[in-house]
Amino acid sequence: MQSSATASFNWATLDRIYDYTQQNGILFKEHTFVWGSQQPGGTISLAHVENWIKTFCQRYPNVKADRRRQRAAAAHHSELHERAGSGRKRHLRLDHQGVQAGASVLPERHPHPQRLQQRRVHRSAESLRRYRESDQVRGAPVDAVGCQGHDFPDIATATMKTNIAYLNTQTGLPVYITEYDVSRADDTQQLNVYRDQFPFFLETSYIRGVTIWDGSTAAPGARRPTAGLVRGTSPRSAMTWLMQQLGRPVPP
Repeated sequence: MQSSATASFNWATLDRIYDYTQQNGILFKEHTFVWGSQQPGGTISLAHVENWIKTFCQRYPNVKADRRRQRAAAAHHSELHERAGSGRKRHLRLDHQGVQAGASVLPERHPHPQRLQQRRVHRSAESLRRYRESDQVRGAPVDAVGCQGHDFPDIATATMKTNIAYLNTQTGLPVYITEYDVSRADDTQQLNVYRDQFPFFLETSYIRGVTIWDGSTAAPGARRPTAGLVRGTSPRSAMTWLMQQLGRPVPP
């Protein structure tokens, strides 16, 4: 969107994506407003962040996710990068006010199952609870917690369920699975993971949405070339199964 903090916005690609979603009845979600090394170059101030969020929300008014006919995750964002200083509270408030269709989702990296112990999942939940209760963040609500799902296929499904349930019970917040991928080159192996884990996402009332992470078009350090559900132009077995579960046609 911007090569540097002071550069003009380049809306061309995002306009095409937004227009396509509106014409085809596809939900449009911002992922994410601010994210570490993927920010523009130069010195970023809180004013730059405020301008970005406000301008985005004005340009794209219909930003929302609606899985159970309830308005939900309008804007999925990270806490401000350290270069933006102490503006996290204001960022959340702007996010919540700017996108009127839904709620603010604070993504946590937990549970990243292989790298984090159970105690760190507990610590994350406790931190979120204190954040919501603090008088210092009045006017900057958090309505749900986003849970990255990159590593879910690499641990026992029972452990994944326990960790996600803990985040929900301890924070009182709905959960969004924000970056779910099953990086398996073998179609059968990928399918088996989807069959094992995805029913939990679909059947659990406090899980309000799942974002599938393709991986092949991500930034170089985050690419997962075997995570996609399509190989070339053909749907993989997991795609066929998933569309059947959702009652949707399998892409040709």
